[in-house]
Amino acid sequence: MGWRVTPGRGAIEWNGKENHRWKVIAVPDGDTVLIGGGPHRQAKEWLRMLCIDCPEHGQRGSSEARDCLRSLILGKYCTIEPEKKWKYQRDRYGRTLCYILQDDLLINAEMVRQGWSTYYTRHGRGRFAQTFSECEVWAESERIGVWQYYNSGDRWAWGRGRSKRHYRGAEEIREASRQIKENGGLKDG
Repeated sequence: MGWRVTPGRGAIEWNGKENHRWKVIAVPDGDTVLIGGGPHRQAKEWLRMLCIDCPEHGQRGSSEARDCLRSLILGKYCTIEPEKKWKYQRDRYGRTLCYILQDDLLINAEMVRQGWSTYYTRHGRGRFAQTFSECEVWAESERIGVWQYYNSGDRWAWGRGRSKRHYRGAEEIREASRQIKENGGLKDG
């Protein structure tokens, strides 16, 4: 049981067990969906996808990110999983934070792999940090999705005036990997 990723050739797949499946009935942007039902036993529930952040409405790449997510899951039945087993959390807007799986595909990581989102760690690095990091580095190197508009240094130009980064960028990931290989560990500072 576990995730399999091949960033350059295919999708991110899960071969674990499914719990409940809910139908996706709306996709307003690239990282938010509305499902019929949900883990909190409501008629409809808003979900915020963990570990991704797409451009907001009116910013470069936002409509493409929304369209990509719609093509992946709109009208289909999906399984959702929280970060911690059986502990669904909500963001400040009341949306349930989760990973979304459609058949054997981890939709969150697929959005990063297709380049319409970056790996976003505001709510933590997540269970699948390595998968997300690899997908982001690959999408950036291929200049697909939002990477066709932005470079590594200015990719958060679509953000809401954030003064502090909530992610670990591809350059930082490469530098950390280099340090680990050369020195056997990370250096502070």
